[in-house]
Amino acid sequence: MSPSEGEGHRFESYRVRHFRLRVAQSEVAQASRAAKKPAKKATKKKQIVGEGDYQASRSFLTDQSDFVKKNKASIPAMGKDAEKALEGPEGDALREAEASAAGRSRDTF
Repeated sequence: MSPSEGEGHRFESYRVRHFRLRVAQSEVAQASRAAKKPAKKATKKKQIVGEGDYQASRSFLTDQSDFVKKNKASIPAMGKDAEKALEGPEGDALREAEASAAGRSRDTF
């Protein structure tokens, strides 16, 4: 015979009594936490840093599109100048810098 089936229902009474006690304690704790909290201040959103740094991505895209708008006519000439630099005396240093950067990159070229 289990304690809840017979004399006094001690098991159920114990469970109910402690459940009520826990509910009352949690209500008191919530009320005291609410009383301790200062008024909420307007806070800035935390900046996401790293792969998901949205602000940096927006800034980069804006800068790139501004550059293209300002230099649209001279971009082909800039490409020709870069091509000449690769063929000129500084070409070896430029290719070495490119290889060094590619070695640190996850992408394969």
